[in-house]
Amino acid sequence: MQNLPDNADVDIAILKEHGIKHFAIIPDGNRRWARARGLAPYEGHKRAVKTLENILPVFKELNIPVVTIWAFSTENWKRPQIEIKVLFEILKQLASIADKKLNKNGIKLKVIGRRDRFPKDLLKAIQKAEEITKNNKAYTLVVPLDYGGQDEVRRGLLKLLKKIKKNEFTIDGVIKKLEDTDYAFSFIDSFMDIYDLPYPDVIMRTSGEMRLSGLYIWQNAYAELFFIKKYFPDLTRSDILKVVREFMQRDRRFGGNSKK
Repeated sequence: MQNLPDNADVDIAILKEHGIKHFAIIPDGNRRWARARGLAPYEGHKRAVKTLENILPVFKELNIPVVTIWAFSTENWKRPQIEIKVLFEILKQLASIADKKLNKNGIKLKVIGRRDRFPKDLLKAIQKAEEITKNNKAYTLVVPLDYGGQDEVRRGLLKLLKKIKKNEFTIDGVIKKLEDTDYAFSFIDSFMDIYDLPYPDVIMRTSGEMRLSGLYIWQNAYAELFFIKKYFPDLTRSDILKVVREFMQRDRRFGGNSKK
C-alpha cells in the first residue's frame, strides 16, 4: 500500500507504480444513458465506442499489460433482436477497423467466449482483427463476447471431458492432478478462456450496479472491486486514473498479514 498525494490528478509517473497486471471493466449503463436522453438504446452503444476510444490509450500510458472490456454476455441474447442486430453491426465495424484503431496504440486483441452463435461475417471480422494485431506489444485487450463466467467453467469442464474421451487424459490421471494442491489450480486454469493471462487485479463496473454478473468467476478471487456511478458512455480517462490511485492505497493481503 502506498501513501499518495490527496488529489485526483496525481502524477502519472507515480501511478505507473500501480502493480496492476490485469484491469477489467464491466461497461454497464449504455442503454440507460441513451434513455435518459430520449434516444434509442443502440445510441448508447454507439457513444460507448467513442468512450472506449478515449480510454484505451491510458492503459498503454500506465503500462497495464492486460485490459478486459466485456462486450456481450451469454445473457444479452434476451435483449430485443433489433438491439442485438445493431450491436453486432457495431462490433463488426470495430473489428473491421482494428488495424487502425488498435494498431495505432500497439494493442493486441483477444476475443474470448463462445464463437458458435455469432453471424459468420462478425466472426470473420474478429478473426481478421486478431490476426492483424497478434504481434502488438503495448497490451492485450481481452473482449468477452457471448461470455458468461459460469459458461466459461462449463466449457472448461467440457474440454477436459472431451480430452478424457480421446484418451489424452485418464480419470486417475486427472484425479492425481487435482489432488496435487501445488498444481491443481494451474491445471484447471488450462481449460479456462484466459489460461495464458494473469488474473484480474481490478474489476470495475460502471452505472452504479454493485455486482460482477459472472465475470471471471474462477479468476476473480482476489480482484479489487470498484463500482462507479457513471454510465459507461460518460467514463473518462480521469475516472480510470482515480481507480488506479485508489487501488494503490488498498491493503491487499491475499489471506495473509496486513502490509500496514
